[in-house]
Amino acid sequence: MKLILFLTLLIIQGCHSNDKEHTDLATKSMLSFSYSNEYRQYDPKLLSNTPPPRTQIDYNYLRLQSSKGDSNSSLLLFHLFYISSNCNFVDLNNVEPTKRCLRAIDYLNKSIDQNPDNSLALYEMAVLHHRGIGFSVSRKNAIKYLEKVINKGGKDSDLACEYIGYIYYFNDDGEGKDIEKMKYYFDLGAKKGGKICLKNLKDTMELSR
Repeated sequence: MKLILFLTLLIIQGCHSNDKEHTDLATKSMLSFSYSNEYRQYDPKLLSNTPPPRTQIDYNYLRLQSSKGDSNSSLLLFHLFYISSNCNFVDLNNVEPTKRCLRAIDYLNKSIDQNPDNSLALYEMAVLHHRGIGFSVSRKNAIKYLEKVINKGGKDSDLACEYIGYIYYFNDDGEGKDIEKMKYYFDLGAKKGGKICLKNLKDTMELSR
């Protein structure tokens, strides 16, 4: 019990330097967040190393870890603020992002600043640029972030390949469908050991016949 009280006081002291941050309360949606299957497959240890908060104390501790420079904690906070904001509707309805949505983006920027090689954070940043959430819609910028991920090879290539395929095939941004570019990136990822990239490349080649 004494240890729990000590940790609680430590968390409060760590957050005291920013009263606004400390007084924030976690919403129900934040405390019920779960990682996607894609995240779990990419990093099986993510759940144990950076577990989603289930109480206010967990949430405060998560923010403390983020303030200490932990990139995955900042990435998780991005998700928590994202799901409790209007971020999902910004690109669909051309509405202004709420403060919570902008705060989510701030945490994502922070995650990348803390670890420029955090593939999951780079992936999420690519999605924001592609969908125009917090930024102007830009396929160029989205691909720039995805290229960093795909060039790392293996599971990182696979993480990027799926979304690159989506961008060039479905043309949501209106910049034009480009099968050749899609094949180029599938081939790049396959050469770097991406199994999903290789499968996508083969499927695309079959459809092109």
